[in-house]
Amino acid sequence: MATPYRIVLGPQDMGNFHRKTYDPITAAKVSELLQRNLESFDIIFRGARHNHIVHFLLTLYALGATPDEMDKAYDREAAYQRPRFPVDDRVVSAMADSTKLKDYLGQQPQYSNFLLFFQREIEAMEVKETLEKHLFADTEHAARMLPRVFTSIFHGYLHLGFAFEFNQPAIVAEALSMVCVNDAESTKIEPIFARSETLAGGPRQPGQKSLRRLMEEVRGDEILKRSIEGPYVRDRSKNIADNAMTQIVKYTAQYSISDEQLEGRLDEMVDTCSVLLATRPSRIPPGEPHKIDFILFHTVNTLVLMPTLVQHQWISRENAIRLMEWAGRLHLLHYVAETAPPLSTAKLDIYPSLRSWDQVIHLAINHPSDDGHLVKNIRALAWGEQVMSKNYEDARHIMHPGSWLKLANLVVDTVPYDAKASDERWLLHF
Repeated sequence: MATPYRIVLGPQDMGNFHRKTYDPITAAKVSELLQRNLESFDIIFRGARHNHIVHFLLTLYALGATPDEMDKAYDREAAYQRPRFPVDDRVVSAMADSTKLKDYLGQQPQYSNFLLFFQREIEAMEVKETLEKHLFADTEHAARMLPRVFTSIFHGYLHLGFAFEFNQPAIVAEALSMVCVNDAESTKIEPIFARSETLAGGPRQPGQKSLRRLMEEVRGDEILKRSIEGPYVRDRSKNIADNAMTQIVKYTAQYSISDEQLEGRLDEMVDTCSVLLATRPSRIPPGEPHKIDFILFHTVNTLVLMPTLVQHQWISRENAIRLMEWAGRLHLLHYVAETAPPLSTAKLDIYPSLRSWDQVIHLAINHPSDDGHLVKNIRALAWGEQVMSKNYEDARHIMHPGSWLKLANLVVDTVPYDAKASDERWLLHF
């Protein structure tokens, strides 16, 4: 049984999209490796890089990787992780006071202390009550914490989503701890969320505009086009926060979701965000090979996690909708930051699907230098094809039945086996 201290994957923990039936040997292997990661490694390494072992192994497991394939992936990733700092029980005890806990936010060496603190919180209160207290309550503490879930290019949100999808309280504790230690610079965008929610009239208001409509509108905004320039090149949404906070909030506040709109908004988010992989950012010179924008890559990787986030017993429906609203607002912010490329399937429509899904997935699982970004993306696209199959009669959608496999082929083509340097894989800013 999974606990705040132990990762155990059972027959009920197969995820939203799984290629094979439950196998106890494979489940035991991934549980063992994830437990080793939990006990051994920090969540951050080399400054502000995130430990992706949890995302990587759970995705490999869902795609049907063998125990040997997961061992190889783990060994490759473990080689450069940072060992955890020792626990200081005095600090862990102090964190029980939220006015003292805030003093440790943004301090990476406190990860081990945060992890034990949240493990104890979940042990005492269960997951739902812990999340309510630390993310959703009407308190100054929760108001500080929830925006941090959406900083650092979705990493806290991704980690929480994997915890929900595979029913692992220990990974919830990891996610909350990651949220706490994200660096101070990553929090520049936090005010956008609170201001958007206030301007929208609160959470769960009926939304008049779709995400796609808002993306089309921000493409023509000259103030926002200029606002992306500045000192931040890795995540230029921070430049927008510095240069055009009021202007971006005018748009992000318009993205809202009522209870009745939830399912339709989720489908529209999957459709709109997926096509971003095939767009051509303006920074790629004419004639250069296609590269996928790394920030928008993360946008797509979040999609497969959404169904569990809105349906799980660990979260109320009202809080789940709030998460979806904030995710949509961050998608819009990242879209602006990445030069707002046109939403079009023109490239996909002529792109050859030379490989089957089995072939694409095999290539992704066995890529010699993937750190989890590639396999997460391929699983999100395979799931997207499955979940959207009922919706193609809706003319408002951009993707069509043949788009998903073409898009998966495009993705693996941009990450050739001999591409080891980051600039050979994706369009990066660092």
